[in-house]
Amino acid sequence: MDSTMADTAVKVEKMTRKRDRTRNVMESAKACSERIAPQ
Repeated sequence: MDSTMADTAVKVEKMTRKRDRTRNVMESAKACSERIAPQ
């Protein structure tokens, strides 16, 4: 595979992983706040 393609794939994978982790953290925080103070 072309090295630039590999670099791009790695960058995209890292960005996707970071976005997923951020979403998981946000969902966890939301769940915690709902448990502590139900609406």
